[in-house]
Amino acid sequence: MIQLYAIDLNNYKEIGGYTRFFSLLDEERLLRIHSFEFEKDRLVCSLAGLLLHYISRNCYKMSELETILVYNSQGKPQFKNSPFHFSISHSGNWLLCAWSNQLVGIDVEKVEVIPDYLDIAKQFFHPCEYENLKQKNPAKQLQDFYKLWTAKESYIKYSGEGLSCPLSSFFIDEDSYGFFLSERPLPRFYSGWLDSEHPYTVYSDEQIENDSFVFLSESAFSSGLEEHLKQ
Repeated sequence: MIQLYAIDLNNYKEIGGYTRFFSLLDEERLLRIHSFEFEKDRLVCSLAGLLLHYISRNCYKMSELETILVYNSQGKPQFKNSPFHFSISHSGNWLLCAWSNQLVGIDVEKVEVIPDYLDIAKQFFHPCEYENLKQKNPAKQLQDFYKLWTAKESYIKYSGEGLSCPLSSFFIDEDSYGFFLSERPLPRFYSGWLDSEHPYTVYSDEQIENDSFVFLSESAFSSGLEEHLKQ
């Protein structure tokens, strides 16, 4: 079963509150953290690495050897010595991680006002998706645009193709049950809203349950990391 984890950044500290946990992170993550100019980006990068550590070591009791990461040709990370798969996404106030026994992709986006979103869809989405979007209620069209965007991003994260896979190269259709790939009706995408501004979508070969989310409080998150500092 897929497990989803969510961090609401509004409830978390500034980056100085987590530097004591940096010894839990690998060198590649530390280099990425320090490469960012803005503190918000450094914080998100730090929390993403620490979230992966928290899930793998606290929730699934993986050994240090099992948490070693390798990367495919498109930069998608995966565990070298473990059968688990994961996907991480951040936008706005939310940081999400999807965890599964099968390949998985997750994406979250913050809805921003984009006057030319239909032009963007026409340029980057599949032609059928653009036509479907034009038929949507204009009052909700922007939200539908973002929902579809998260679905497409979740799929290329699932496949591991990343930016090498043009968003226009595959068609995500929609019916009363939600999104699905036109050439592969099953499995279906799992979509929802974290709040009124943040849609998300998950795609995997594994089943997703409605109650799959774990919303991590800052206190529980930090306490779990503290346990590993003592080891």
